[in-house]
Amino acid sequence: MFNSGLTGYNVTRGLLGALKPRGPRPALVAELLEAGDFAACLARLRAIPFLHGVEFGREPADLERALFRECALLTGRLRKCLGGAAGRLLEAFGRRYELHDVKLIFRGVLSESTDVAPAPIHDTPVSSGGRRLSSLKSPAEVVAFYAGGGLGDIVSEAYELYHASGDDLSLFEVALDRSYIELVWNAGLALGPADGTRLRKEVLVPWLGSTAVLWVLWLARYREMGVEEIVMLLDVPEDLLARDLVARLVETRDASSIAEDMDNGKLSAFLAASDLPKEMIEFERFVRRFVWSLTVSGRVRIRFDISTLLATLMRWEFVVEDAITVAGGKAVGLEQAEIADLLATQAA
Repeated sequence: MFNSGLTGYNVTRGLLGALKPRGPRPALVAELLEAGDFAACLARLRAIPFLHGVEFGREPADLERALFRECALLTGRLRKCLGGAAGRLLEAFGRRYELHDVKLIFRGVLSESTDVAPAPIHDTPVSSGGRRLSSLKSPAEVVAFYAGGGLGDIVSEAYELYHASGDDLSLFEVALDRSYIELVWNAGLALGPADGTRLRKEVLVPWLGSTAVLWVLWLARYREMGVEEIVMLLDVPEDLLARDLVARLVETRDASSIAEDMDNGKLSAFLAASDLPKEMIEFERFVRRFVWSLTVSGRVRIRFDISTLLATLMRWEFVVEDAITVAGGKAVGLEQAEIADLLATQAA
């Protein structure tokens, strides 16, 4: 365990143990589903210890920002307890919140409603170059805002793809997500043999691999990309999705066609499921529910190590995401069954 750099093992385990009773639980989602409206959802959320003292605002966007901010803060606190490769893995995992901000800011400058300012998770009103977030008016200015920082190269590469594709926002966001996968995967490879092997087998390969399959199918169906284009765009590690499997996905447009050739048992079983949907929106929901199942797996939770820690953070984030989905659905008047169909947690 210490080979992985989990130098703050006892501190981290103690902190996580103290936080666990306060953390968001799947039962919360079921309770929110029973709430009468958005205001009732807010009242229930204010009552849970994890969010004590958090100001939600009055709109779904405010709620999303507040809840994701708490997830980011929690990940940051735990990161401070870790050293070495384990700490770098948690740092890479936490980049998801910063990239979420990039997407919000980029969408904000593209919005026709110029009087509506983006509300990122992190309080970064001024860049290293002195630019104010509120002053950004174009995608190029967003790239300049992040230049020189930890995400500078990632944002710049995503913008180049966006520009080359005729200003395709979806491809900009896919490029950001691709970079995130690379960060997490490389951080996982740096772990020691024991913990690293377990983490990759139980969490990273099925999580990141299923996400890569989703992207390949989406790009093939909705952007009509060929194998070469997709391979160059995604640059997925061979251990997650080999090139020949990408080619088969593009040819068949069917995830089950590669199930038998996946080395990871969990991912193979997921892709071979008889009820695996063909329609992309439904398939994306199945992927989320599959990744959720990884975080509650008994094999992951059987002992405390970096796999357990990462799965716990992912599990809490899933609950938070579903809480946001439920509250947002209530705000626009969706029926309970319609909202439940969108969820990943066991409440679905």
